[in-house]
Amino acid sequence: PTITNNKDNLKMVLLSTPFRTSAALLLASLSAVHYVQAHGDHDLDHNPTGCLTDAVETGKDYFPHKVEPSHSEHWSIEYFDTYKIVQNTILDETYLLYQCGTELPASLNTADYNAVLSVPVENVGLTQTTDLTFMEQLNNRDKIRAFLTDPQYIWSPCFAADVEQGTIALLETREDGTPSLVGQNPPAVADMMAFAGKWDSLAFEQVVKVSENEEKTNAAIFEWVKFFSVFFNQEELANQVFDAAEYRFQCIKKSAAAAVSDAEKPTLLWGRYSDYCKGWDVGECDNYYCEFADVCNVNILSSSEGSNTNASNLCGGPFMTTEEFVAFGKDADYWFIPDTTWNVSQTLFGDELAQFKSVMNQQVYDYQGQGQNAWFERRLATYYDVADDMCSVVGSRQESGLQLERRTFWRNVMTETVPPDGADAECTVAAAANILADTENDCAMAMPESDDDDDDSSASWVSSLGSVILMVAASAGMMIMME
Repeated sequence: PTITNNKDNLKMVLLSTPFRTSAALLLASLSAVHYVQAHGDHDLDHNPTGCLTDAVETGKDYFPHKVEPSHSEHWSIEYFDTYKIVQNTILDETYLLYQCGTELPASLNTADYNAVLSVPVENVGLTQTTDLTFMEQLNNRDKIRAFLTDPQYIWSPCFAADVEQGTIALLETREDGTPSLVGQNPPAVADMMAFAGKWDSLAFEQVVKVSENEEKTNAAIFEWVKFFSVFFNQEELANQVFDAAEYRFQCIKKSAAAAVSDAEKPTLLWGRYSDYCKGWDVGECDNYYCEFADVCNVNILSSSEGSNTNASNLCGGPFMTTEEFVAFGKDADYWFIPDTTWNVSQTLFGDELAQFKSVMNQQVYDYQGQGQNAWFERRLATYYDVADDMCSVVGSRQESGLQLERRTFWRNVMTETVPPDGADAECTVAAAANILADTENDCAMAMPESDDDDDDSSASWVSSLGSVILMVAASAGMMIMME
């Protein structure tokens, strides 16, 4: 397809080309577009993939491909010729990353930073399974040398196999309280850096805190893939991955809008019974699940009300009584349960729930479509699959003619059993969270189009990119296939 551009007035249009056949070309084109617009077409070097071996050139930008947050609110980055300064703004932590093979300027005081790292990083430890999915998006599973928490919560069949075989070290604490890594040829703790959550406490010298869960929107959460990329000099790839996810998400939204008119919108109930709190917790917009409902062109029920004071006093926040929940949700066409509590709910409140339209029509779903662990590990970094899956459930995908080839998260609790977690599944390309390698889900691709086909700047923009796009597309496509 021809790419046109009007930087002040972009609109998204659906093309007939399936996503899987155009992804490599489109994404490489977008990456080249971003770079040439920012830097001109005179220098198309890649960021270093290892240590520099030649003499360092004064004044040379060694990071020609850069990232910046366009949706995320809780991280920032500043680039210099041979180093980068990255900040987790919500935790007020700052990390100094310098290119391997260079020396830090004397003007920098390393004591001012929470971690100082030579990049690209080679040995990484993780404390959260959610971080594993971001690493898989960047084809960096081989960089993960240690898993620093309980491995029973791992879903990824490929990573679980590595842990089972002992190639991924696990964390143990010696009697003196110092950390130790155990496994086949484990790296020394001193040679490791760790990505960790807000509350994780590690006796590691180099720890980087990740706060993607603090973001408000799905795109803002997913944009932390760029944050991860800067530690590996993979900014170019991260931009491609982010663009792929964003365009697929918009494509899903447009196909759903074309399939279901506003007058025909079904109604969706998002709610669960908490056996611990002894109350009903329902969706309140604005939140990530409201965004999914909007993408799928369905009306989601939202409420901040609830008079179950016992549950509220125990767990905080509003909870509904069973009577309130029945009145609130019984007429919804679909019921999505963000929990594993359907059997408990059915046992305790079977008669009351029998009044629900969704129950009578067997349209009740929970997030155990790939077992109990997949939702927590993969939802944040494969948000487009969650939306795609929901649209498939509510019909907007089927009616549009863009059939989802696999259901990813949502399980019909009345007709489907809970499958085993990924640890019992085969390690395949499809099992890894990598949108650039995903060929199972087709979607008409969304692309920017100019409002003025005769715009001179658009013609010039395309002309300057012609040879670059083809070259980068071929390279990106080959890299994806080889990996």
